[in-house]
Amino acid sequence: MAAPAGQVGADLLRPERRQAGIIDMSLADLEKNVMAVCNNKRCKGRKDYGNVTDNARQPCTLSVKPHTIDAANGLDLDGGLSNRDKTTLTPRDILHYNLGLAQNTADDDSDYARAVIRLNCRNCKSIAMDMLAEDTSQALHLQIRNVYCHDIQFLKLLYQPGDSSMPDDARVVCELVGKVPAADLLTQRTLECIQRSLQSAHGRLRAKLMEKGHKAAIHFRNKHKTYIRIGLGLKVLGDLTAVLELWPSKFSSPRHHHGGCAGSV
Repeated sequence: MAAPAGQVGADLLRPERRQAGIIDMSLADLEKNVMAVCNNKRCKGRKDYGNVTDNARQPCTLSVKPHTIDAANGLDLDGGLSNRDKTTLTPRDILHYNLGLAQNTADDDSDYARAVIRLNCRNCKSIAMDMLAEDTSQALHLQIRNVYCHDIQFLKLLYQPGDSSMPDDARVVCELVGKVPAADLLTQRTLECIQRSLQSAHGRLRAKLMEKGHKAAIHFRNKHKTYIRIGLGLKVLGDLTAVLELWPSKFSSPRHHHGGCAGSV
């Protein structure tokens, strides 16, 4: 749930990290928090998570490589780029290299290859993805933002409405949570109705729980590895649907990731 900051102006986010956008961070700094889905079924890192029900994002290393098409044509990166150290090389540098290459070779007959930012699974070294840095800085920001996981050491502990320093996805979630009239929804009467529906032999919530429990017994060999999600259509949220999640006694969620998602507690 969104909450006002305990002290006005409190800022637990390091100034240097807040002021520099992610495309201006060095590759060495970025790869400390970059994660992507590893498609190698034999990756030992994936097995560490056990039987998860959604994506298996793995920590990745970053490197600069020639575009696969250009490499196939025997081209390589300009030495001025390929020899740069990861502690000083930024995604913006790579973008400027590619844009400069395009501007200086209108006939598309350059002696150098375009550069991609390659993500390799840190566990099995497989290629997770190549990011093309040849569009706009905004497009590159979105590409990296999709794989960059926030380091909680640099994030504020409390959300303050109107705070622009918080990551966009987290800020939006906090703002939406703040609109949900939880006190009006979860009244004593509502809680009693939920309890009766779960305990009654003919209760709809109990029927849904038993239905999901049957599926959980097949997939996880444990009928208690499930929970109930109830969609709540709220006028204040417009077309968005809030979700009320219930974990009855002895029931729990199957182990899973929330890769790439922001949450508010």
